[in-house]
Amino acid sequence: MLIYLDSSNLIDLCQGKACINLSNFAEWLERRSHKAVFSLQTLIELSDPLRIGNILEVRKDLNSLEQLPHIFVNEGRICQLELYEAIKALDEGRKYRFEAVCSFSSRLDGALDLFGEPQNIVEAGSIVPTAAIVNYRMSECILDLWRRDPLIFDVQRRHEADWKRVIEADRALEKPPSLEGNFVKKMAGDLRSHRISFPPERVEELAGFVYGSPERCPGIRLQYETQHQFRLD
Repeated sequence: MLIYLDSSNLIDLCQGKACINLSNFAEWLERRSHKAVFSLQTLIELSDPLRIGNILEVRKDLNSLEQLPHIFVNEGRICQLELYEAIKALDEGRKYRFEAVCSFSSRLDGALDLFGEPQNIVEAGSIVPTAAIVNYRMSECILDLWRRDPLIFDVQRRHEADWKRVIEADRALEKPPSLEGNFVKKMAGDLRSHRISFPPERVEELAGFVYGSPERCPGIRLQYETQHQFRLD
């Protein structure tokens, strides 16, 4: 079983405030062949003390979490993989397969890029693929990301103004389109942003196929309907 922990769970575990300590939780997971699931987003939130230079605290917390049996999920790739599977299911006339959408990695550097591209770091002026680094710990990965671009820890704040503009524009519509009717536009935009080549004249067909069942592209569907629910609030 995969157990998804949010950032507050991780912080409580690291600070000894959870209902179970890290060592006992690691043993509990191991006995049951379970794994904790980490994502870049939750680890970024855990690493927030980097903003004020607390490198040692962040390194200690991240290293302590590595004692848990774990796996990493690349949340940013889920939509892309769902689209690929939906296109295949539509073209092959078969059921949508959940198991085809797998965005997990045994290491954090394998769960970063939106398109699954390999990662590199620069050492002594040379480009080094992170895949070539044995035991590349998640603490080192997070610190390398922070050194390269500290603004990565402000990703939500950076997009806050854009999201507000989108929601305000949606709320200003006198006759907003139905969710199903607007889904074609949504799918066309997702195909572009995820660099998926698909015949424009078939986008409506694909959108209808996906929207026809919540079991197809559930990540995209949840994101889409949640965004529109925010608009109504």
